[in-house]
Amino acid sequence: MSRFAKIKDASFGGPLSGGDDAYVPLDYLGRSSIHTLTADHVDYSGNDGSHAHDCGCAACSEANDASEAEVKSLADLSGPERMELEEPVVPVVSFPMQLGDGFLANIVQSIIDALQNRDIFVSGTGENGIFSDFNIEIVFLGNNWTEDLREEFVKAAEYLSSVITGDLEDVTQRNIDDVRIRAELSDIDGEGGILGQAGPLAIRSGGLTTLGTMEFDVADAAALDAEDLFDDTALHEMMHVLGFGTLWGPQNQDLTEGTVGRDNIRYVGENGVAAYEALFPEIADDFPDGVPIETDGGPGTAGGHWDDGRFGNELMTGFISDPNYISPMTIAVFEDLGYETVFDISDPSAPVLQPDELVFV
Repeated sequence: MSRFAKIKDASFGGPLSGGDDAYVPLDYLGRSSIHTLTADHVDYSGNDGSHAHDCGCAACSEANDASEAEVKSLADLSGPERMELEEPVVPVVSFPMQLGDGFLANIVQSIIDALQNRDIFVSGTGENGIFSDFNIEIVFLGNNWTEDLREEFVKAAEYLSSVITGDLEDVTQRNIDDVRIRAELSDIDGEGGILGQAGPLAIRSGGLTTLGTMEFDVADAAALDAEDLFDDTALHEMMHVLGFGTLWGPQNQDLTEGTVGRDNIRYVGENGVAAYEALFPEIADDFPDGVPIETDGGPGTAGGHWDDGRFGNELMTGFISDPNYISPMTIAVFEDLGYETVFDISDPSAPVLQPDELVFV
């Protein structure tokens, strides 16, 4: 059984060099969710699939006592995060980390280098029989990509082009159609330890992602793939790049109310709530003020995912297990964020395409 854990959070600020009216400086993002995945201190002996808040670790003490504002400013948390889980999952937990002044410049340069090498895939252009006005450009960096791992990224992008259908304004100065994601498999620290990081890097003036990053340790990516979890992990993280859980807060699209610290944070976007009430009426009866958002697991998990205790194997809870599914409620979030999607608020419980139903031709 694998021991995969912890997606950690980070933030940084400052505009892309050279200026571009279609970009908002990165400090507009507030705490950008650059998730750093680690594989330490995971215990699968529990029975309820929830984080043990009485485990005594420093991170739990910080997370349990902090208000939402404090959660966003936590730094240098120490001590192990002990997860008690019934099934193999990828817990999503985060810690702020500071990025050096040259970090973004290095990312931009690496993308330029990859563009020159033409190791690029663009979703929704018909290459696999999927046509969409919403296109994700994946810039594959480095020489560690196997055919299988590369294919999982391609599938994730094609899936999102299937459920997000509307074109976004081009960023002409950067030659970006809708979204560009740098994707890299790096030799970070071998299997275990740090698995990788992902999140939005820059957004349009309307608040939607233009540039994002997804990086995995090559050894851990292979191990995840062997567990049949890399496909779900890649899609989960790509959704964070597009704004799920990372751009829905009051500093961005203002689609949540309440706080993590008070254990009352709710998603209140119109489309998401309509799907929630139609799909989960019993939960909605108990929590009529909006969709319950995860408050366990520390910053990064808390506040950025559906509540795992109530929505189980939904892909966008903070814990990725097997099997997973995507509910219309998740697609509705992208509608609320400002994307044009297949979600129809007049029929909020209508089934949506599942990733394993996507057919390539």
